Amino acid sequence: MGRPPYTVEEYQELAEGRGLYFLDLVAPLSVREDCLWKCKQCGHIHSKSFRTVQATKNGCACQNGMALAAKDYYELAEKLGIGWLDVIPPKNTKEETRWASKKTGRVVVASYKSLVYGNKISLRLKGLLELNNVSEQNGTDPDRADKYELRRVTV
Repeated sequence: MGRPPYTVEEYQELAEGRGLYFLDLVAPLSVREDCLWKCKQCGHIHSKSFRTVQATKNGCACQNGMALAAKDYYELAEKLGIGWLDVIPPKNTKEETRWASKKTGRVVVASYKSLVYGNKISLRLKGLLELNNVSEQNGTDPDRADKYELRRVTV
């Protein structure tokens, strides 16, 4: 006889280790059955099995620095109330791209990852893009220490 099915707590423990939230209320009977996971970093919802999540180092492409589609950049900009100025997304989420404050038009060069890292934005980047009204619910933490240094800022 095989191992009994994993519990919700075991799914949650795996999710925590992979930067995800386990969204289902009940654990599947099989580790090969897809269930819902949400990335803590970018908020993307995935349908993956326990085994698939277990086999990866990180639970979401944004955590791996992998390429995202242009729609992902536009969605992040919309969520933060800023503009994404490029048309073609960078090769991965760690490469810088151009963002602009909708209030002042100030252009800031920063990576996608720097805007969604741990659902927090650096205070400096937040100030440059005038994201004062962005709260933790929108994916940032106002108390975040300035971790990221901007390489270029154009006014």
